[in-house]
Amino acid sequence: MRSVETITGARLVLPDRCVAAALSISAGKISRIGGNLPCPEAHADRAYTAPGCYVIPGLIDLHMQGFAGVDLSSSDDDDVARMELALLAAGTTGYLATLGYTPNVLTAILPHVNNDSGGAVMLGIYFEGPFINERRLGAIPAVNCLKPNYSLLRDIIDEANGSLKIMTVAPELDGAIGLIEMLVEAGAAPALGHTLCDYAQAMDGIAAGIRHTTHLFNAMTPLCHREPGAVGAALSSPRVTIELIADGIHIHPAILNLAIALKGPDRTAVITDATPYAGLCDRGHLTLFGKEVTVKDGAPRLADGTLAGSVLTPIQAVKNLVELAGLPLHTAVRMLTLTPAAVIGLDHVKGSIAPGKDADLAILDENLDVQAVIIGGRLAWQR
Repeated sequence: MRSVETITGARLVLPDRCVAAALSISAGKISRIGGNLPCPEAHADRAYTAPGCYVIPGLIDLHMQGFAGVDLSSSDDDDVARMELALLAAGTTGYLATLGYTPNVLTAILPHVNNDSGGAVMLGIYFEGPFINERRLGAIPAVNCLKPNYSLLRDIIDEANGSLKIMTVAPELDGAIGLIEMLVEAGAAPALGHTLCDYAQAMDGIAAGIRHTTHLFNAMTPLCHREPGAVGAALSSPRVTIELIADGIHIHPAILNLAIALKGPDRTAVITDATPYAGLCDRGHLTLFGKEVTVKDGAPRLADGTLAGSVLTPIQAVKNLVELAGLPLHTAVRMLTLTPAAVIGLDHVKGSIAPGKDADLAILDENLDVQAVIIGGRLAWQR
């Protein structure tokens, strides 16, 4: 991978606007943003000219179970590396491995965290459970659902050694409040999700330390004018960030717009909830978590019609926010870059184009198709 020292001719997508400006990179970091950044003749091979293109921060997908045929819960080292390379074509430079907890899956996934495969970087682990409500599992197998257990959570936290970034918890379960407090103390984000909690129980969880929400609206008590439920608690609490799956299937575009308007882009992380079939064409009957799944009309479903994740890619999520929800490009990009980075405590080094931050970038053409991806100042992928 060749180094890139300057990018010229493009529009930079900042958190609050798009600007026509050049960008310089030094030692893997963004060093300067300005008008004209001349490139010495000796370094002409390290310049990237992108007329008419957009430069965005590399996309960060907080919630992804697999991609391009790779299931993160049961893949070997070569498969994970192949998936991370495939993610570059979707503009993705960082992601969380989203998994159902078992001791074996934690041991297997840990070596991949922050490993340099040349592709997108696994920034940490997102456990969707196991302390969730058995009546709101969605596609999660029952074996990945356990009653609150402080000793088990302590073991998970200790073994993860800082790699556990988010864990979904149903706050109505007996003992769940103590789990939430333990996660906060460990520096992981407790997330409200896979729950039957009412509004009061959700607010108790938020008071204990819940700061995030697992795919808002899905697998939780809905919003009702007399019982706001988990959705009402998440939308009304300014301390809580929300996840939205922007595939146009999990959430109607009108509700997508409404949630973003209520929370703002700085408290909204757009995710894919991608399954291994993301990045592939519809392929009929497949399996996920040991269950038969049918991928049809852009969505994987169980036999009973339950949605089982998505086939959404991060760059398509950006396009959907612009095309279906009518949002400005900088707002759409922010919800897949700076906000996710903030959720996992990495916004000081990732998630926006600013001097001193990692030079993790994607270059998009006028149709928002990915043309190139730069990771740490190196050209990692080019169409």
